[in-house]
Amino acid sequence: MEEQELIRRAQEGDADAFSMLVRTHRNPLIQVAYGFLHDREEAMDAAQEVFFKAYRKIHSFKNQSSLYTWLYRIMINHCKDRLRSRKRTSAVSIDSWNDDGLIFEIPDQSSNPAQMADQRERERIVKAAIEILPDKHKKVLLLRELGGLSYKEISQVLNCREGTVMSRLYHARRMLAGELSTLIEELV
Repeated sequence: MEEQELIRRAQEGDADAFSMLVRTHRNPLIQVAYGFLHDREEAMDAAQEVFFKAYRKIHSFKNQSSLYTWLYRIMINHCKDRLRSRKRTSAVSIDSWNDDGLIFEIPDQSSNPAQMADQRERERIVKAAIEILPDKHKKVLLLRELGGLSYKEISQVLNCREGTVMSRLYHARRMLAGELSTLIEELV
């Protein structure tokens, strides 16, 4: 489907059409953001926020320029704002554990910005805690919790016994709970 048709459908409220536009433009925009911000996680966050802004404003896009140019301008302004904000506050950078798996989802429009910001902060804290886990525990936890794999499937993927998977998962959850407590205390 041509981009103009996707834009028209997105302007009419078709979330799937907008998602297709996101898939087309997200990597170049992440690269632009990285060029400004020099931080992979922050660049990916910036891209997600730019797509959220674009989704809210897609009806105002007039097709006088390409969609990429329009998104690029939004990204440049957003990055400049982030850089100004960065000077005023110190930010903690957390590397993402799954760069290729990042999915840009259109947020529930019934959510308010404060709830969305709280959700993003909780996600950052959880990612940071998971990053601290030893690799063997992190893999089991992610395969179980994010991948939804059974103990048997995880044992096949990691080439170990199911008992080992269960033990690692138990320890991973305990360590994660401890790390989350520590990170939350540091924020408070």
